Amino acid sequence: MTFRRIDISNQTFVDSPVIVSKPKLDWIDLHKLMIDETYQRPLLARNWKVIQRIAAEFDWAMFVPVMAAPMHGGGFALIDGQHRAHAALMVGLDRVPAMIVDIVPQQQAAAFAAINSQRTAVSAFHIFRAALVSGEPWAGAAARACDDAGCRLMTSAASAMSKKPGQIYAIGLVRDHVQAGRAALITHALSAIQGSERQDDVRLYQSRILKPLLAVLSGEKPVPLKFLEQFINDVDLIKTRNTVGDLRSRPEYTRLSDYELAKRSFRALLFKSLRTGLEVEK
Repeated sequence: MTFRRIDISNQTFVDSPVIVSKPKLDWIDLHKLMIDETYQRPLLARNWKVIQRIAAEFDWAMFVPVMAAPMHGGGFALIDGQHRAHAALMVGLDRVPAMIVDIVPQQQAAAFAAINSQRTAVSAFHIFRAALVSGEPWAGAAARACDDAGCRLMTSAASAMSKKPGQIYAIGLVRDHVQAGRAALITHALSAIQGSERQDDVRLYQSRILKPLLAVLSGEKPVPLKFLEQFINDVDLIKTRNTVGDLRSRPEYTRLSDYELAKRSFRALLFKSLRTGLEVEK
């Protein structure tokens, strides 16, 4: 394992305003938490799905303490952690760890806005890398699906100039197919690209090509590998994908997305290739 210290030796020191009051850490009774609807988000159907998922996978190691402020007359205003608090109650807990800050409602709203705007986004690469280390089944299956085709599912982003054939950066796409039970389809499609004469074209391994291609393959009977290789040899998928917008000149295609147009184009070309191949075999 590789570790690094918290180090700011190559950064400029920030002369921040003096912090007047320090927060304290404690356990808070969930029934004493109140939600200020003047700035807190309402719980819609999608929020409850998140809450249910947190509850279903509840683990203290993954629970970040909520943030709350004391209220006059008792109780605490919940500043951050609404989803976590509801999930904790849903699994039968009565208390959660909290960072308690003694600030007025206006400051509470400012804290809520700051916390939710300053969060550092975690990319799909970070999630995949962590999932591999922790042994999550989907991550191992996704990596194997690409490895078995002679490709590699990457754990970090790269510039367009440094990408190489066989490197797969479409983490979300691969994960979706693997979790839908289509790991073999990933291997099959990538093997066909690797076995084609176009295997050195980096663009064929991009999501904009793989996504419509996999969508077509997943909706049809298995296409033999040799046919799929020949299809990739004979059809310029890159050119097809780049020119699908031209189809919008037809009234029936006006409202379709580029992805949907690409999927329809790939399907039509694949069927044509298969029919031609079957006729040759006869």
